[in-house]
Amino acid sequence: MRARTTMRGTIWTMALLAILGACEDSPVCGNGKVENGEDCDQDSFAPIYSKSCSSLGYNGSGKRRCTPLCRIDDTPCEPFGKCGDLVVTPAYEECDGYDFAGQTCETLGHHGGPLTCTSRCRIQDNLCERCGDGILQPEYGELYETGSQTCQDLGFLGGRYLAGDCVTLQPETCGPFRLVSQSPGVSRPILGYDAARGRIWISGNVRGAFSGYQPAPSCPRIIPITEYYYDNCGAVEELVGSYADPACDREFLSVIDGNGPTRLLGQPEGDGVVLRAIALPDGAVGLVRRVPGGIGYDLWLDRRDAEGSLTASIRLLEDTVVEPIWTWQVLDDGRLAFSFLEDGALQTALVDPMGGDPQEGPAAASFEIGGVAHGFSPVVTPLLAAWEPAVSPAPPDVSFLLWLDPVTDDPPVWAWVRFRHDGLGWQVSHALRLEAIPGTAAPRVLHVDPVAGELEVAWKGDDGALLVGRWSFEGAGLAGWNHALPGDRDLEAVHRLPEGGYAIGGTLPGFNPAGLGEVRCSAGGGTLFARWIDADGNELGERLLTAPGLHPAAIQALPGVDLCDLSWRAWTFDAGTLVMGGNHLTDRIFCTTGEPVTTHEGKPLYDCDIHVVRFSPP
Repeated sequence: MRARTTMRGTIWTMALLAILGACEDSPVCGNGKVENGEDCDQDSFAPIYSKSCSSLGYNGSGKRRCTPLCRIDDTPCEPFGKCGDLVVTPAYEECDGYDFAGQTCETLGHHGGPLTCTSRCRIQDNLCERCGDGILQPEYGELYETGSQTCQDLGFLGGRYLAGDCVTLQPETCGPFRLVSQSPGVSRPILGYDAARGRIWISGNVRGAFSGYQPAPSCPRIIPITEYYYDNCGAVEELVGSYADPACDREFLSVIDGNGPTRLLGQPEGDGVVLRAIALPDGAVGLVRRVPGGIGYDLWLDRRDAEGSLTASIRLLEDTVVEPIWTWQVLDDGRLAFSFLEDGALQTALVDPMGGDPQEGPAAASFEIGGVAHGFSPVVTPLLAAWEPAVSPAPPDVSFLLWLDPVTDDPPVWAWVRFRHDGLGWQVSHALRLEAIPGTAAPRVLHVDPVAGELEVAWKGDDGALLVGRWSFEGAGLAGWNHALPGDRDLEAVHRLPEGGYAIGGTLPGFNPAGLGEVRCSAGGGTLFARWIDADGNELGERLLTAPGLHPAAIQALPGVDLCDLSWRAWTFDAGTLVMGGNHLTDRIFCTTGEPVTTHEGKPLYDCDIHVVRFSPP
């Protein structure tokens, strides 16, 4: 029998299939899959929702919950509270609105006044009346206030002469250091030191202009720093600080006489970058400046007197394409002797800083040592020169320590070459290969004694020790010595003392020098050291400076912003005294909590100042 299909049966079949299909597409709460119409399903959340309570501004690391109806429940977040709900949540918030969890200015050790609460629920006590706020308040028993006395009054270079309890003066944080500050900032010091006058010359950059000077267009520029957080209304952008744009840097010149104030002498106009500050015997300063030239750049010497006035400007090199290796020395007659290693050749010049054209000294591109020609190695190495006292009317003899490459297959070698003027021209009088100096050495000092016929070279060894080698003019090796440095001392500066021996300086990152030498400033932190060594390699004494601002953790700039080049350290030396200058970020203390911290619109202004440290011999 043939089956019959009616229209009514067909319609019912189609309806049933439609219903079954609809059931397959409907969300099933509880299957662990987020489907149409569900916010969540068991442990799965829709992509537009976060499981984290912190995404809603709550404290802690709690998680939101999914209900059996596949709806999000924030109840697990509520015990943690959120910043802005006007109730302090212990362990997460110090305050919330006007709720300070019982804290007051008095409970924090201050005299009185109001506390304030930040948008991140942190207590600020900057409005509290307290010892150290710069205001003498005898009604609270204060006898002194920070700044009423100065460390300079006690004969120190600087520091903050604090009255920690505003009753007893505490000079412990005075010391051989000084902060040179200026809003909106100074950095990159180049120092010169005149021991006879106790004068420290400081050339550096100011981020804009000092008061009374014309800044660069649109300078200084203060750039905001913002962070994001979440509250009840979603993402919030908050101003957390600002910094001064380094593109506004201009040159300045200052001087410190003895322990007197830091005097600004001016902001010199003109192009170029100061590379060296040379303290001149007459009390003036010579600034060696790199200036753009016709092809590359020129090197100039600018003489400025004790008041900062420009009295002479002398060109030392013209159209230098590659920056030369160079060194300088102040001669007994007040002239400056410059030595340059440029494009595979040695050049020298004697300069009267009062003016006039430089007088050419010896020059050479190769030397014959032991019958073998030696040229300059392409490897960049130090250039050391030692000009001897002149025997009038002949020019002074001069010696060089050079890294030379023989024309044979022999490796490069350190060599000593001495020039003498015979009345007609410069001639090589001595040339020695100093093979005892390893190729990995970094020579720091060359000293020549023409009376004894001896030369002396000091270099930093691979293990960080100071090594000194001595030879006769004829090449015979003489007794040298090795001075090992204890701890983690990193040798940075080496200078020969007038009477023989050495003054050296460097850093001790992260080292706490309790009980060693002289320690000033706050305990802990990174350390600078200066050490004096006699002519036989024995320690004469050591001085240390420990400051929080020198700690490695403080030597960090803002992410992506090179504000101050915090690794910058410039050393100079005269008559046994070592002077160092470096950069410091003003959002943190250098030595004590009494130092001013720069702000802009009530938030930290991240900027630079300069610290100067003077280590006198023991």
